[in-house]
Amino acid sequence: MPATPTIETGEPSPPLDAAVGRRALLRWGIGGGLGIALAAALRAAWRFLMPPLPTSRPAPVAVPAAASLPVGGRLYVAEARAFVLRDEAGFYALSAICTHLGCLVQASGPGYACACHGSRFDAGGAPLGGPAPRPLPALAIAWNKEGQLMVDPGRSAEPDARLRLQRG
Repeated sequence: MPATPTIETGEPSPPLDAAVGRRALLRWGIGGGLGIALAAALRAAWRFLMPPLPTSRPAPVAVPAAASLPVGGRLYVAEARAFVLRDEAGFYALSAICTHLGCLVQASGPGYACACHGSRFDAGGAPLGGPAPRPLPALAIAWNKEGQLMVDPGRSAEPDARLRLQRG
C-alpha cells in the first residue's frame, strides 16, 4: 500500500497495518493478562506465607466449667479460641490458633491438628510436623472474684506456668 501524504506536514504517513495491528494488540492483551495473573499469584503466595495480623485485643473469657475439669482433661473455649487443660501441676491454656496462618486447630488424639495446611502439635502445643514454625502459645489465665477461671486470649504466658485450683 503506497504512503499518502498528511495534510499538516506533507510527509507520508505510515501504512495502516504498521500502526497497531492485530498481532500487536494480541501481544498486549496476552501480556496484560499474564501480568494480572502473575500479580494475583504473588498476592496469594504472600497471603499464604504471611500470617494475618490481629486487629484488636480480645477480652478475657470466663470458663465456669474449668473447676470440674479432671486431671488430664481438656476443654475447648470457643469465645477465647483456646483450650483449657489441667495436669497434675494445675490449669493452663493453649491458643487454638495455628502459628502458621491463623487457622483454628482441633483436638486430635492427645495433641492438636490444623486442617488448613496439615500442621500437627503435641499435647503441650509443640509442633510435630507441617508448616507451623512455632508452638501454640500459652495464654494467661487467672481466677476472678466469683471463683471462675478467666482465659485472656490477648496475653501470653510462660509455657510451663500453671494455676492451682482455688480452695474455698
